[in-house]
Amino acid sequence: LESSLVSLGYVESTVTHMSDDLKYGSGCANGDVLVWDPAVQPAGAWKCETPVDADTLGGISCPVDGDTVQFVAGTWVCDSRTNTIYQDLYDPMHGLLSPFTGLPGSIPYWDGVRWQKAFTDLFNDGMGRIGIGTSTPVTTLDVRSTSGDGDIAVGGSAKSAADAGAGAIRYSSGSGGVLEYSNGTAWNTLTSTVSKSLVSGTFDASTYANAYFGELAATEVTDVNGDFALGRFTAPRTGNYTFTATVSTTSTNDMVANGTWELQFDPDIGDKYVSRFVSPAAATGYTATVTGAYTVNLTAGEQVRFMVYNSTGSSKTIAGPDYNRFSIVEN
Repeated sequence: LESSLVSLGYVESTVTHMSDDLKYGSGCANGDVLVWDPAVQPAGAWKCETPVDADTLGGISCPVDGDTVQFVAGTWVCDSRTNTIYQDLYDPMHGLLSPFTGLPGSIPYWDGVRWQKAFTDLFNDGMGRIGIGTSTPVTTLDVRSTSGDGDIAVGGSAKSAADAGAGAIRYSSGSGGVLEYSNGTAWNTLTSTVSKSLVSGTFDASTYANAYFGELAATEVTDVNGDFALGRFTAPRTGNYTFTATVSTTSTNDMVANGTWELQFDPDIGDKYVSRFVSPAAATGYTATVTGAYTVNLTAGEQVRFMVYNSTGSSKTIAGPDYNRFSIVEN
């Protein structure tokens, strides 16, 4: 700096030369700033400019949050081109760089208009674990949602097991739909170790009037998976089930000729399965016993009940549980 006395914000005399060719030709008022004006001929020049407050600039008001100001052609003007950037980055509610309002580890997402941060769906714990629906992931990817919506959809793949790599899984529509995993060489079906249904029980000692047709009163003794209730069996999954049952009456009642004592397996869907005893002739004090065994294909959720039909000509009482039993086995 030559031939001048410069203080902060104030120049006492005309500056004729500064390093890097910073030049201006008149004194500045206290608090002025230097602004480069390219419009000054022949090659532009630095000049004094009075700064403005935060709300107005050279008499121009910039009411939109995030507007910036630029010195254009010798005057200050508002520039709203950066307003969107301001909202995206610094807006208190949605700005990506503003103080965060979500739970620790929350990952913001762009909804097409602005960043969304205050939500509880996606988390990064900072230690290589991602949580979807949980803010405390304990595995590399943890989808055990606290709302119960933790299901994962797996699609099919045309890649070979080698291309997919060991550990990859896919869904295959073959064999009724199965999950397969790659060991790096071949696709292998994931095997199931689901505990299959097994039920056994007895029919209650009850009396059924002539011409009665209805459900048998039954009591479970063994029920591995809780599939039998209120005298009815509910299939836990689609598949084949084998039913066996014996119903025997006491010998204290008469039977008419061609009298019928029937045991029926009655699914919700489709036909009944019937085992029948028919008396060859009228008889006094005759015991009627019928045994049935059927394998039935059931749909998951379908129910089966045991039915009895009495057309022997008189009421019939079934004997004690030793002679009246049933079993159900999932194949």
